[in-house]
Amino acid sequence: MGFFPPEYVEIGLKLGVNGFPRNVEDLIARLREKNIKVRQFEEKQPFRDKAKIVEVRNVEYAYPDGIVALRGVNLDIFEKELIALVGPNGSGKTTLAKIIAGLLKPVKGEVLIDGRPIENYDRLKLSEKIGYVYQNPEHQIFNQTVWDEVAFGLKLRNLNYKDIEEKVEKCLEKFKLKGLAREHPFFLSKGEKRRLALASIYALKPKVMIVDEPTTGQDKRFSEEIMKTLKALTEYGGACLVITHSISIAVKYCDRIVVLKDGKVIADGNPRLVLLNERVVEEGKLTTPATFKIYKELNLPTPPPVTVEEFVERVKISW
Repeated sequence: MGFFPPEYVEIGLKLGVNGFPRNVEDLIARLREKNIKVRQFEEKQPFRDKAKIVEVRNVEYAYPDGIVALRGVNLDIFEKELIALVGPNGSGKTTLAKIIAGLLKPVKGEVLIDGRPIENYDRLKLSEKIGYVYQNPEHQIFNQTVWDEVAFGLKLRNLNYKDIEEKVEKCLEKFKLKGLAREHPFFLSKGEKRRLALASIYALKPKVMIVDEPTTGQDKRFSEEIMKTLKALTEYGGACLVITHSISIAVKYCDRIVVLKDGKVIADGNPRLVLLNERVVEEGKLTTPATFKIYKELNLPTPPPVTVEEFVERVKISW
């Protein structure tokens, strides 16, 4: 499917419920009539012996108009992690991401990349460590063709043409842009522009990739493909920080959720544990998965599943 069906509909379909549930309450009512068995579950504990790539220490930032965006933020990014950065609009997510990418300089505190202060890197060396994809792709794209946009950063690294051509073609294929290689980016759809922005940074294979709202404007299928691609980056020792408003995407693919509110980190940890904290959910204006409500209403043993896939794996129904 190209669209995003509600979680309760997906659960109903996967469990074999006749017809589409009208809402969560309808699904719960139908499941109450059935014999439910729940598979025992143990939460996986994160490994903390991974190397730190990024260290944010007591960072504060205020814009020239006096608006304070960050207040004493501390954050570590480890290798092989995919992290979701979430929180209300204006909470400081994009500001923090730009500081980590070296696009903004904090008024207080420091950022270390591989143990070195970020200001010790020149722009080219920093681009090998950190790649940043803007929320609005038009703030990033400037070349005359799609092909040239993906090739631009590679050319700055003085690679030979054959290597550049090979990397560009692979990225165009991965991000479904191959048939648009000679198009001017101005004529692309918003979703295609976003994929182009992703492709141009992905081609550089930075150690940490920061992506602001990667799935906006994409259908369900390609949103899943994008997240799988970002996840694959982490499996080779890199890391990825994703700014998102999609909790369903965050819990399915991310190892950690970091919640910002009013420029402060109010939670940082396992997605399930973060979302079970009612105070954090309320203050961070987060939407808990439908699986939480279904589990609670059916009085099933905790902890609740965070994804549709996990729900269906753990819950067995006798019809």
